[in-house]
Amino acid sequence: MENLKNELLEAQVGKVLENEPLANHTTMKIGGPADLLIVPKDIDAVKTIMDQIKKHHADWTVIGRGSNLLVLDKGIRGVVLKLGAGLDHLTVNGEEITVGGGYSVVRLATSLSKQGLSGLEFAAGIPGSIGGAVYMNAGAHGSDISKILVKARILFEDGSIEWLTNEQMNFSYRTSVLQKERPGIVLEAVFKLKQDDREKITKKMQQNKDYRKETQPYNRPCAGSIFSKSAA
Repeated sequence: MENLKNELLEAQVGKVLENEPLANHTTMKIGGPADLLIVPKDIDAVKTIMDQIKKHHADWTVIGRGSNLLVLDKGIRGVVLKLGAGLDHLTVNGEEITVGGGYSVVRLATSLSKQGLSGLEFAAGIPGSIGGAVYMNAGAHGSDISKILVKARILFEDGSIEWLTNEQMNFSYRTSVLQKERPGIVLEAVFKLKQDDREKITKKMQQNKDYRKETQPYNRPCAGSIFSKSAA
């Protein structure tokens, strides 16, 4: 692990922290240390990090904003790759947007609502990242990521990077192809939204947020909505 750490520091891939408490990186505010926690500075850095992990045969885990995670007090061995500030780019081109896997879901929904772009109202209050949302087809209030995703850029375990279309993502209730058939890391995603009245969008988002506040411990350390319902 020491050699891996030194090579990553030399490659200047981003922030490299040793024995970092994961309680600092989860919404539940619990979790012991990661041997190494790395916050990559950009997409190229993610590729470099994964190449080094493969070279050193190290165990690895990917997290985003740390929601829906319960980490043991003993922590996580190997490398924890946290997609954050280095993958929070956003480009808006009419009704189509490209956004990094480390971008906050709540922040994106709020930003787009101010531009009169509808489609992410359901995400108001979801405490996760875009990468995680795409990975598990996050949703609420009768909608989900599959309704708006055009394609996602994925880094696979063999080091290859591909764009997968909505159809190739094989979405179903809270699942995608990335969870079993083709494990990978969501680097960025392209969404198709639609123009609508800003006041109408904001009102709907506030209703969704109010519902979360009524049904979840919104202002306390939590994982958001923990329980899933039947797909039927």
